[in-house]
Amino acid sequence: MNIKRSVTLMCVCLLVGVLFVACDSSDEASDAQKTKVAASIFATQTADAPTKAPDSAVTGIPSVTKGTDAPTSTATVVTPTLAPSATPSPSPVQAPTDTPMIMCTPPACGADEVYYCPGDCPGGCGTECATRTPPPPGAPRILSFTADRTHIVEGEEVTLSWQAEGGDEAFIEWVAPNAILVGAPGPLNPDGGTVTISPTGQGDIRLFVRNSAGAVEAYVHLFIECAHEWMPALEKSGYPLPAACPWEADVGQAAQQPFERGFMMWLAPRNAIYVFYENGSYRVYPDEFQEGDPERDPDLVPPEGLEQPIRGFGLVWRTQPEVREGLGWATASEMGFSTWIQGYQGSGMHSVFEFVQDIEGPIYRLTAFSSTWEIVVP
Repeated sequence: MNIKRSVTLMCVCLLVGVLFVACDSSDEASDAQKTKVAASIFATQTADAPTKAPDSAVTGIPSVTKGTDAPTSTATVVTPTLAPSATPSPSPVQAPTDTPMIMCTPPACGADEVYYCPGDCPGGCGTECATRTPPPPGAPRILSFTADRTHIVEGEEVTLSWQAEGGDEAFIEWVAPNAILVGAPGPLNPDGGTVTISPTGQGDIRLFVRNSAGAVEAYVHLFIECAHEWMPALEKSGYPLPAACPWEADVGQAAQQPFERGFMMWLAPRNAIYVFYENGSYRVYPDEFQEGDPERDPDLVPPEGLEQPIRGFGLVWRTQPEVREGLGWATASEMGFSTWIQGYQGSGMHSVFEFVQDIEGPIYRLTAFSSTWEIVVP
């Protein structure tokens, strides 16, 4: 009897334990299901909620308490994470390019036409064909104007011939390198004749015939070769030489002496003394020293380390106060050497220039009109 009761009691205990475990598992499943639902609601509300920046957004998230039928909402503050803004890429900057110079092909003009530019015609653009202005009624006519040769060497002669009709006067002229209008000796026969000239410089020789009704002109172009060449030191220096023909160079003995504020140079071929001041100006004096003349002035005592110039330099220095004041005392004795000086006529009546080489090699360019000098070849 007792044994049956014991068995019965054990069975009841086992049944109660099974039921307890089952109930507890059911509660846990219920809690998990409810948590999954809450998470789903949170995800839906978060996706639907608009993003506010930069303020924080308050989103209601339901919190399910175990054993409670109705869920209660708990306010949770969520700070949204702002998506990083894209850094704008810099716009490419196009490197500036050189503007090409526009070149235009001039139109094909007729035999009786010439090119004419009514204004600015860069690169030939805008050039037009124009008919030569006819001579006025009653003006003379030039029938011919020729030269016995068109290529000469500077200094050579050329013979010009012409034929014209209806003229009262005739002139033959050209522009020399110094920009001076030079004319053939006259008077010339307006009906025709010949004349021999010796022009200098490249350019046109003009025949000009006129009467009371008007004037006409004709041209002959001469090619003139230079009679002399530039000194080799200039040609090899790389210095841009002028287009004008050079004069014959004076080559010979020279002497040079440095001073406190410049230097002196004696050129034997010209028997002249050039005084170069450090301010870029220069003067030229004749060398008047004669053998037997006093070489120096004993009353003029130079400061220690300096010298009084002697002979030709000393004569100019002592007798020309502006030279003595401008140069000061000599800083060393004079030294002899060989050099050259070569000039040319520029474009203009007073445009005379000369090149001369220093004792140490530099080449100076002298401008006669302004009496200034500059180093052109160091």
